[in-house]
Amino acid sequence: MIAFLLALLAQPAHAGNSGPYMWGVGPSIATIAYPGRFPPAIPNDESGDNVNIEKVGGDLWFGLRGVAYMDKHYRGAVRAQLATGSGPNGNGFRGKEITFEADKILVGQNGMFAFAGGGLGFGTLHFEGDGGQELDLGTYVFRGQLGAYYKTKKQAYEFNLFLKLDWPGVQTFTKANGNEIDASGGNYLNGGLEATVYFGDFKPPKKKKKNKKK
Repeated sequence: MIAFLLALLAQPAHAGNSGPYMWGVGPSIATIAYPGRFPPAIPNDESGDNVNIEKVGGDLWFGLRGVAYMDKHYRGAVRAQLATGSGPNGNGFRGKEITFEADKILVGQNGMFAFAGGGLGFGTLHFEGDGGQELDLGTYVFRGQLGAYYKTKKQAYEFNLFLKLDWPGVQTFTKANGNEIDASGGNYLNGGLEATVYFGDFKPPKKKKKNKKK
């Protein structure tokens, strides 16, 4: 995925035009809609009991996403996000991740386009519980998305539905007494809504006219 995106940014979009076919960068905001309390399943500690953290009832992911089009059908993207939120009892939640993605433009006309895509990445999640208890984990991110956008010459406005699996790597649970122990298991599948505004160049390059032979 990373190699694909770097190649996309490096190659000429059309003969006589350097850079991508179209491109844009802008802020995004997202929230988890499924499950109602994240994560769906809490991991276990070394004794086999659930770790004492609070599931998140409200979250917001603030990010920056850049897209570069290979042509009118395909584009690559990079997304970086930071998350914040809390559970019903006020215990906090934080997250961060970066994903490398590819989208296919399915259909479009009059500035409106639909797309589907996916990506891979990595990140971290942090959950808090009562008495200073905490769960920290690294994640491998698998993401799929389906959405639509409207573009002008210099801007684009996008909305998508995503399904994401944050596959846990090392999970560390900090007890109220400060002792750290390993945790395992859990389920971090989630899906939600995202909106992005791009600023850039969304006007396709003009095709050069072929010289007619006399």
